Amino acid sequence: SAPLAGGSVKGRFIGDKPTREVREFGVWLEKHIGVNHRVMLDLCATPVQGYFDPKPDAPLIIAQTGNGILDTLAHEYVHYEQWRDDRPITERGVSQRAAALVRKWRRERP
Repeated sequence: SAPLAGGSVKGRFIGDKPTREVREFGVWLEKHIGVNHRVMLDLCATPVQGYFDPKPDAPLIIAQTGNGILDTLAHEYVHYEQWRDDRPITERGVSQRAAALVRKWRRERP
């Protein structure tokens, strides 16, 4: 598995190699939302757009590669936030929060 970036970033990519944009976004997401666990990120040609599996030792996020991957990663990381904060994992407000995260990242990029 390859680290998202150097330093203390906890996520690891498995599956398809991420693009530079996806790596940068993943690093930003983990720092911005406060990831406290090692999160496995599986980027692959999956039939589902995204999936969050709340495994206690290393939560797993599966995201379909291609168009919309940043939106999918943000969406699944919002589910991580729900899990981390011991809230029910639901779709309520998730798409709106994910879209706001992607917009904020795009504004903050150099």
